[in-house]
Amino acid sequence: MGLPVLATDAGDIGLVLEECQAGLTVPEIGDPDAFEAAYEKWRKDLPFYSAKARQSSAEIRRRFSSETIAEQYADSWERAMTEFA
Repeated sequence: MGLPVLATDAGDIGLVLEECQAGLTVPEIGDPDAFEAAYEKWRKDLPFYSAKARQSSAEIRRRFSSETIAEQYADSWERAMTEFA
């Protein structure tokens, strides 16, 4: 959506943020000090993350669209059926 992110590293969030530089992950879940440090760094770099988020928005939406994910599942099932049939 073109918005900078501060999140825990669940699923592909860390990978996507590392690739597109559109935000930051909190390194330790449940650690208020780690969250505060991550927030302060994120807030300091917010103009950078905002610009990168806007730049990457279309690609991220395409990459995680229902059509793209459905194609990946279909390809995976086709490979499995071919390999193990």
